[in-house]
Amino acid sequence: MSGCVHCVYTIYADDLETYTGSVASARQALLAAQIPDDQWPEEIRTTENGHKGVKAVEAVPADPVMAAFLA
Repeated sequence: MSGCVHCVYTIYADDLETYTGSVASARQALLAAQIPDDQWPEEIRTTENGHKGVKAVEAVPADPVMAAFLA
């Protein structure tokens, strides 16, 4: 059955993993090129205290259903 809840969450989890890896790669490339943080795209920028920017992937999903699925 196409679009079932398990399939959708599996696809989402896979895409989230790909996105997280891509953001990490982009950060490494920008660091290697010695480009200052303030010139990075906002979505991958780090904050002053070294934590990931606001739009980076959250450690704990805000959606309780997704949190339960990932657990």
